Amino acid sequence: EGIEQALKSVQTGSVHQGKVPERFVKKQEIKDLEQVLEKAMQNGDLTQINRLNAKLKQLKGGCNG
Repeated sequence: EGIEQALKSVQTGSVHQGKVPERFVKKQEIKDLEQVLEKAMQNGDLTQINRLNAKLKQLKGGCNG
């Protein structure tokens, strides 16, 4: 309990959350957008399909992997 109180006075929380490398964040974002795109295609939402395709093209253009 004493250590936890000391941690709270030094940082915002007592649980370490770490940092995620940018390339992993980008890969996850691409994966998520591809899932949303698939649903938009099933629903025939052309506006959303075009928007998602443009965003995916932008993300994939700068992603090495």
